[in-house]
This record gives sequence, structure tokens and C-alpha cells, in this order.
Amino acid sequence: VSRAAEVLDEKTGRGFNGPKCLLLGASYKKNVYDTRESPFFAVASALQKRGAVVDYHDPHLPELRNVRSFPGFSEEQKSIDLTGENIAKYDMVFVITAHNNVDYSLVGEHAKIIIDTRNVFSNMPQFADKVFKA
Repeated sequence: VSRAAEVLDEKTGRGFNGPKCLLLGASYKKNVYDTRESPFFAVASALQKRGAVVDYHDPHLPELRNVRSFPGFSEEQKSIDLTGENIAKYDMVFVITAHNNVDYSLVGEHAKIIIDTRNVFSNMPQFADKVFKA
């Protein structure tokens, strides 16, 4: 989250002032639907504590329910559809869990800033100017 704040300030000059963040992958490892010990919740909570608005997309988890240990996700929250129009609405996109069935080219085309914690963009040099490692 600190790295994300640095990048956002560097790219926009407005600092970390309530950005809209899209987190890709809520499960604890790729291609599963299990959220036990997922880093998603720690990242989402830290972002929310810094004032960010957080949404997620996970093709294996269409909704998150009753996640009591993370107050920002205590109610049912639904995975957003991963479309170019939706991606473009966010200030930052974070790759938390690298599922095989996510269209990362679509993400790269439409995202403003990408925080890549799983190195999924390492073979996509066309997006290098907007991809940052955590």
C-alpha cells in the first residue's frame, strides 16, 4: 500500500487521496475459490484505512459474504465484471491472485496504474509504463 501511494503520487501528483482501487483475485492461490489466508483482505483493509474505495474481481468468487474479521467486507460484496469500461473507472488496479482465466491484456489496455504483486505483466512490455511491482 505504501508503494501504491508512492506510485499514485508520482503518476498523478495528487497523492493518495481516496483513490478507487480494483483488486484482482480474492482467493488465497490461483484458480481456486478458497479465501483462507488470502493476502487480499490485508491489502484491501490497508487500502480502506488509507481512504481508498476498494472493489474486486475474482472469476472464482462472484461474491464475498460475512467476512467478519475485515470490517470493510462485512456485508456481501460482489465481484465486478471485468470490462474495459469498468477497469477504466479505477485509479489503480492491483494483481493480488493471478488466476489463469483473467484477461490481463484487457487490464493492461484500460488500467491507468497497475500494481503487479504476481509478476503477470513481466512478458507484456507494451504496458511497462503503467506496471509497478509492489
